[in-house]
Amino acid sequence: MFLRFNVNTGNLNSRGNPLKSQTGSFSYDAVGLDRLTSVTGPSAMSVSYGSNGNILTKSDASTGTYAYSNTPYAVSSITGAQNISTTLQDIDYCSFEKVKKITEGTKTSDFVYNADQQRVRMILKDNGETTAGCVGKIAALLKVSKTVSPRWLKKSIIFVALNQNWLQKNTKTS
Repeated sequence: MFLRFNVNTGNLNSRGNPLKSQTGSFSYDAVGLDRLTSVTGPSAMSVSYGSNGNILTKSDASTGTYAYSNTPYAVSSITGAQNISTTLQDIDYCSFEKVKKITEGTKTSDFVYNADQQRVRMILKDNGETTAGCVGKIAALLKVSKTVSPRWLKKSIIFVALNQNWLQKNTKTS
């Protein structure tokens, strides 16, 4: 796998996996705000912004429009939503304004931070039963009952319980 960055902005210009013959490139807005505007490759998408900085369109999330509340940059609804859960999320924050807990229906994600306010642990639960956890860059999937997309497990090690045996797989997802 390779990653190429712009030395002046730090933005990712391209990435690829020669073993899978996959490459992708990234483009950013011309006004110098370093906002992502398009991605080419297997996960292609595009984003457009309004003059106030709000997202107007995002091809992998909606075919419609975004509506905003009175809170700056807070999306209140999306028409034509795709790849977005329609279940209402309840989000609790820590005193230092980082996410402490996300609840969506019967599923919860709990986050723990160290004294430097860096996330050190995440626990996923479904109906109160722990299904996965992440400590640093090590993640454990404790129960696999559905197809799981490990995109959130960037550069992690996944341990999957499969027929009473543990299978270790090194992932380098992006």
